[in-house]
Amino acid sequence: MEQLQTWYEQKESIFNFDEIRQLAVAGGADDSFITSQIEKLKANFKNIIESIRNKTFHSGGGRLTYITWGWKPTNISNLI
Repeated sequence: MEQLQTWYEQKESIFNFDEIRQLAVAGGADDSFITSQIEKLKANFKNIIESIRNKTFHSGGGRLTYITWGWKPTNISNLI
């Protein structure tokens, strides 16, 4: 919690927003979309810090991660 507050006060973050933007755009993402998502992350970060200061912050502490996998055959005649 202290580290989050320090990052916030120093206008830093757990994310490197410039790097996120560069990687996303390099992968084909629209820059305006990435910018809007980064602004949402910053707003959420601000809300978390304010909640911590007001002693109203709570978190379940969980994450949901899933991996998908796909395969596209190059020659479908071999599969029939």
